[in-house]
Amino acid sequence: MVRWLLLAGFALAFGGLIGERITAIARRENPDLRPLRPWSHYGAALGLLAALASGAVLVTDIGSASALWDSGPGLVVLTHAAGFGLALVLFALRRRMWALLPLVAVPVAEGVGSHSNVELPIAGAALTGVHLAAAALWVGTLLHVGCAALLWRSWRGAVRWVLVSYARMAAWVFVLVVATGLTMALLLVPLPALTTTAYGQSLLVKLGLVAMAAGLALAGRWALRRQRLGRVTKTVRVGGKTFLSNEPYNSGVAPIAARVESESGATRLLMGFPAAGTHAEVTLDKRGRITEETLTGPKHVFTRRFLYPDG
Repeated sequence: MVRWLLLAGFALAFGGLIGERITAIARRENPDLRPLRPWSHYGAALGLLAALASGAVLVTDIGSASALWDSGPGLVVLTHAAGFGLALVLFALRRRMWALLPLVAVPVAEGVGSHSNVELPIAGAALTGVHLAAAALWVGTLLHVGCAALLWRSWRGAVRWVLVSYARMAAWVFVLVVATGLTMALLLVPLPALTTTAYGQSLLVKLGLVAMAAGLALAGRWALRRQRLGRVTKTVRVGGKTFLSNEPYNSGVAPIAARVESESGATRLLMGFPAAGTHAEVTLDKRGRITEETLTGPKHVFTRRFLYPDG
């Protein structure tokens, strides 16, 4: 039970941080979106409490506190506690993304102390660590993105954008989870033992859960495809202070659906900002300055032209 709480805390912290990154991009594009309450620090706190509980159980069973630094399981527990503790410190210092670094120590320690590492030294540890990290990323990010979809349900463009962003990442992460899980199963458990041993039966249960999750993921992707979502084909960067000072593309980077070069040297860009539900058509002169702009939003169409004293 304690180990499951530790893994749940790791998923909330590790995957939640990636989910925060996805939703932060949407909020920068559309500041009207309501801010989301992050769960990552709660996940790190849960993981730390679970690690401390594991340490207490180990010390009680061995009868000496030295078991924490004189034994393999004790060192694993200390590594867990250090990873979650450093992550909480970085959260307190408002260095949220930096907390990913100490959190990586958790799956590494799990891999080193796993049954796979005993049967297959180094390779087993690597497979277990990657498997746990990918699963935590998959589940933790999904929880954060799901909360964003519920909170922003009145902004259909923003919901579509965060779901598509997650789906693209989750496809590769899911492949990683399945590949590492099946590899460990085939290397560690003979086929007859899958149904006759507790370890084999637990693997079958995990495979069933993964298959169910895969079915839900495929159903979600099918639903998104039915809505005919646009795909960002490439990114355009346009320099110049004039361009950077104009909304909604004040970062100088935007998705582009089309780019047309005219014989006069002017360039037309068609850009979309899905989270804000806004589209922009911009004409640039030879020097990269905006000469004409049309912004189309959910409730307005705005057009303006720019004249420069130096031509």
